[in-house]
Amino acid sequence: MQKVLPPEQVAEHLQVTPKTVREWLKTGYIKGFNLGGNEWRVRERDLADFVDQAVGVQPDIEEPDEEPLTTEDLAAVREGDQAWRICDAG
Repeated sequence: MQKVLPPEQVAEHLQVTPKTVREWLKTGYIKGFNLGGNEWRVRERDLADFVDQAVGVQPDIEEPDEEPLTTEDLAAVREGDQAWRICDAG
């Protein structure tokens, strides 16, 4: 399964606010997917591509495209997110 990050972790990496990351996601400036409402996730590979593009690094054209997330992937992300919230609240 592909590693996915919530806006808070993406914001830490990019040194911006989570609000900025959510706005970028809504406008398509950074690639991600919506779990419903204001719940967004970014694939780790998409974050790396965003950073590479921002600093002018060309992606390796021989790298295979990532497969789209399946329904099972999305369900696992939701379950992990719920567990993360429980741990974070404790």
